[in-house]
Amino acid sequence: MPSSQQIDKSSNKAGLLASTQFTAGAYGTKIMFCVKGDNRIGMGHVKRCLALSRRLKENPHCDITYFMESFSVAEKDVSACGYRTTNKMPDEIMDIIITDFPNISDNYISDLKKRTKRLVCLDDSGKTRFSADIVVRGSIVPELRGADLGCRATFLLGRNYMILDQSFLDHILLKVWMS
Repeated sequence: MPSSQQIDKSSNKAGLLASTQFTAGAYGTKIMFCVKGDNRIGMGHVKRCLALSRRLKENPHCDITYFMESFSVAEKDVSACGYRTTNKMPDEIMDIIITDFPNISDNYISDLKKRTKRLVCLDDSGKTRFSADIVVRGSIVPELRGADLGCRATFLLGRNYMILDQSFLDHILLKVWMS
C-alpha cells in the first residue's frame, strides 16, 4: 500500500499515470474505468478517462473495460473508441480500477476498493479523505488541492497532473502558435 504522500513536482507530468507506476507489466492486466457522463453532468469525466485510456492502451498488455451504470451517449463515445463497456460490475477482481465521476460516495469507493488490487480516483470534488490508493487532483485552484495527508492514499496534486484530451491540447497549441 502506498505511503501517505503528496507529489507536486514540476518535472512530473500527467503522462506519469500511464508510465511505469500504473502501466501493466504482465499480460492481460485488467483495468476498469468507472465513469459517469450524460446530458446532465456533461462529458468531461468521460473525455478525461478516454485520454488516459489512450495512453494506457499504448501498452499492449492492458485489458481495458468501462463500467457505466446507465448507458447513454457516453457509452456510445467509449465504444466508438474501441473499448468494451458494461453496466454490470464484474465479479472478478480487477488489477486497477480508475474512478471519475462527481460526488462519489465513501461507500461506493469502499465497495470498489474490495474489487481491485489498486484503486485510483480522478477527483475534482474537493473531498478531503479517501480510501483510494492513489488520488489524482489536477486542479489549478489551490483550495481543491488540499487533502488529508493522514489517510493512506498517494496524492498527485496540481496542474502537472491535469489529464487533457489530445484534441484539446492541439487546440491550445494551435492558438499559442498563431498568436
